Amino acid sequence: MLCKNGKKKKHKQILMVGNWLRDYGFWAEVVKEILRTRNDIEFTVIAGNDVQKEIRKSFKYSVPLKIKMLSGISDEELRDTYAQSDLLFLPLIDAWANNALLEASSMGVPVMVTDLPAVREYLSDDLPIFFTNDSAKATADQLQIILTDEDGLEKRGKALRMRIENEFSWEKIVERHLNLYNKLNSPE
Repeated sequence: MLCKNGKKKKHKQILMVGNWLRDYGFWAEVVKEILRTRNDIEFTVIAGNDVQKEIRKSFKYSVPLKIKMLSGISDEELRDTYAQSDLLFLPLIDAWANNALLEASSMGVPVMVTDLPAVREYLSDDLPIFFTNDSAKATADQLQIILTDEDGLEKRGKALRMRIENEFSWEKIVERHLNLYNKLNSPE
């Protein structure tokens, strides 16, 4: 991946966002697996203080320097963090609606997420990269392999952005609501 100045980035940037229904225990195990052998991958977590305490505990209160934790950031900082990320890695316990998935996708950030029906429903079956939360080693290996396919990641990110624009833009939502209201108002 390239930086904004056109130079190749030295590190891959993996993002984790949110608090509700996130599996930070599994996330920490995957990160530990990766950091055992890699120094070219960095992680950013955007989450509340309670989650950050949980992460510190997972690392026995010695969080590696390759993990940056953010909380209470502005909308602009959030946007910039998405823009600088190579991948959203999102282990979930469960899901219904998930702003982090929509935000990352709308920014063209490829998504690697726990395989759940709600995620497939609004991101599709083929655009995100799915995993199950049963083997940290297997997921860490999968993540590292995925990061080597920069063209594939870029294509996934662009396709996710197009899906979000086509399905969830305000114009599309208004259009669907108006169609529904018209159906409800029309005599049969």
